[in-house]
Amino acid sequence: MKPFAIGKRKIGPGYPVFIICEAGVTNYGNFNLAKKQIDVAVAAGADAVKFQLWRTENLVSKKVAQRLEKKLGYNWFERLKYKELSQNEIKRLAMYAKRKGIMFFATPHDYESVDYLVHTIHVPVLKVGSGESHNYEFLRKVGSTKKPVIISFGMQSDFEIKKAISVLKNSGAPAILPMHCITMYPAPYGMANLPRMSVMQKLLKLLVGLSDHTIGYHVPLGAVAYGAVAIEKHL
Repeated sequence: MKPFAIGKRKIGPGYPVFIICEAGVTNYGNFNLAKKQIDVAVAAGADAVKFQLWRTENLVSKKVAQRLEKKLGYNWFERLKYKELSQNEIKRLAMYAKRKGIMFFATPHDYESVDYLVHTIHVPVLKVGSGESHNYEFLRKVGSTKKPVIISFGMQSDFEIKKAISVLKNSGAPAILPMHCITMYPAPYGMANLPRMSVMQKLLKLLVGLSDHTIGYHVPLGAVAYGAVAIEKHL
């Protein structure tokens, strides 16, 4: 469980906790609001700001979304599409973050977004969200980029977690940072389950972090006491 680097930033024992501000989808696809998220991350003294990149057409069938709209009570395609930031907007946000002096990266949700982030934006690290962390074909794509990988595990079993790490390693990922997370927004304090981090450390023989969905700073502080070397917190 040795320290490793993301860009010029060393992460691990003996180094400050790596703080990620997760912009997520709370900008609702509004570019100007996304820029303000970067400003807030800088003002907070975070090490990095993270966005999400996808093309809804690559994830959701318009035809199926229309067919299920009455049953679900909403159109799943439209629900994702209006929150989407374009590739060009992500590029402009990356340039803005660079001017502001903060590391920029993103969570890709499809193959096209992986390629764009790696070959056009040149992100220093890729983030895999818990929703994709047992999609082993997708993990092979991510690992093959030879970028360090931060990966959140929420509802995965121990078997799925071990397999995910193995797939990433065998595909070429040079460094992997698994993150414990609870897939509720917001997550109640009583469900934080921070001892799970110790289990993950022993299971994977890797440094671990926390992708936190609780309100406040109490759970992240507890996570650091459990050995978290990185904290991801939603804006």
